[in-house]
Formats: sequence, C-alpha cells, structure tokens
Amino acid sequence: MNPTKNVLLTVLSVVILCSASLGHAELLQEMGMIDHGITTAVEGDPHVGILIVTSVIPELSFASNMGIIRVDDSTSGKWIVYLHPGTNIITFMAERYKSVSRRLVVPKKKVHTVEVKPLIRYGMLTVESNPPGARIFLDGEDTGKQTPYFFENLKAGPHLVVLKIDDYQRDTSRLNVKPEVVLRINRTLQAVGYLSVNTVPSAASVVIEKGTDEAITVTTPIKKMALKEKANKTAALVTTLINQKNTHGTHTLEFCYPEGWARP
Repeated sequence: MNPTKNVLLTVLSVVILCSASLGHAELLQEMGMIDHGITTAVEGDPHVGILIVTSVIPELSFASNMGIIRVDDSTSGKWIVYLHPGTNIITFMAERYKSVSRRLVVPKKKVHTVEVKPLIRYGMLTVESNPPGARIFLDGEDTGKQTPYFFENLKAGPHLVVLKIDDYQRDTSRLNVKPEVVLRINRTLQAVGYLSVNTVPSAASVVIEKGTDEAITVTTPIKKMALKEKANKTAALVTTLINQKNTHGTHTLEFCYPEGWARP
C-alpha cells in the first residue's frame, strides 16, 4: 500500500477514536416512562392508533419498529403520535438523555397515554472532617448537619460540599455522586490564627509575608485578622502589640511608617 495512504488512514483512525472518546465524555441522564393505559375510543381512521405522550423533557422525539405515521406537537409538553395499530416498540429520544424503548399496545381507534420523565437516581455520601464538628453546606444550602454525617438519599450527579468551623479555613469539595454507591470524603481542615496589631501613631502600613505570592498590605490598627497556619520561624515585629491567643505559626511582618515619622 502507498505509504502516504497509510499515514492518512492512521490519522483518520486517530480522529475517529478521539471523536468517539469525546462523544462518550458527556454524562447522559436517564429517562423513565409511566404508562397510563388505554383510554377512550376515538372516531377516525380505523387503520390508525394514537399514542399521547406528555413530558417535561424538551424536544422529545420518537421512533417505532412499525413506523410512525405523523406527530402533532402543537401543545407544549404534549405530543400526539399517530401509529399503525398493534404492538409497537416505541423509542423515546432527547438531547443529553439516554434513549429508552418500551413495548406498547396501540389499538386502532383508541388512545394509549404515557408520560416520559427524567429518571432520578440516588446515591449516598459520608462526610467526615478532622477536626469533627464542621457545619456541612451542600450546594450552597446549610444542611443543619455537622461532621461526621451520612446522607442516605442524595440525588446522583455533581455536588458542592463546603465545611465551616470556627478557627479553621473553609474547605470546599466538588464531587460526583453515583447511583446506589456510597461516596466517602474525609477532609483535614486548615487551622487559622488571629493577629492584632496596634501602632503609635496609627495608620502604619503592615506588610505580611513580604516577598511571597501571599504578600498583603494592611493598615493599623489590625483587629483579630485571620491568618492561616504557618511554620515560618522568622518575625520582624516593631512597636507592636500582638494578640497571641489561637495563633498557629509565626508570620513575617514589616512595618512602613508614613513619611516624616521617625522609625524606632
């Protein structure tokens, strides 16, 4: 075979494989169907059966092994599907949903009614933390629960879990709960301390963690400023009063007094 053709075939194969992988990356939601049965007889063509479909899923479409005569969708969320009478295997399809097929008997000159809806599945989640006792916020809402806690019926899919406890940094986790599976997270929370600084005169600039990516500048007086735990052993503290209560680690400070003020 021509080497050029070999290269082209290889490239084409890679493109097809990549496209297939991308196509399967999206998580499709499942659909379920509720059968409301066969109802009132209707006048009309004796060679036609009617299937009425209601759904909150937009842009629903249909297929049948016996063929579809036509579909009327003049009403939002309701479709009238005209079928050949008999036992039809109906397939329901919608974007971002897995298609679902059901065997339905559609008698001539009668109406069979079904409802198609998103199928909600549930998983389980255990939330633990070190230290325990953190308040649990789920998808932006305060659950009123504290760690450790077991959520038994949690809707499958993506969720945002935030843990809050005094004297510790807020902890955020993004996770995906799978149907019928227990997911466990155990988070170690980062302690914070508090720094208070007074200077005479006031309005002195205080540079915290100068020369690092975490450098910030604040102005005195500083009252109970939260700082994350550090192991920095050096400190340059000038004319300060520092509240050491609940302080974890040592932070480097540099004081820059306003122009005209004598430096101690």
